[in-house]
Amino acid sequence: NEYKSKDIALICASGARSEIVVNHLLAEGYNNIYHIPEGITGKNKNGWLYMGYPMVKYKQEEEAN
Repeated sequence: NEYKSKDIALICASGARSEIVVNHLLAEGYNNIYHIPEGITGKNKNGWLYMGYPMVKYKQEEEAN
């Protein structure tokens, strides 16, 4: 598969579901998997948004190109 060496990033709300997918992809031979274990919101409000990490609206990004 041509995608097995591509960078793949996974994130879900709490990190639990994306972790399942990470484990599956690793078992299938994918190499460059990146996971945000706390998720977007986190289980204890410790996720991506609460940490103040950047977010970019897709429409803004699309219009800039």
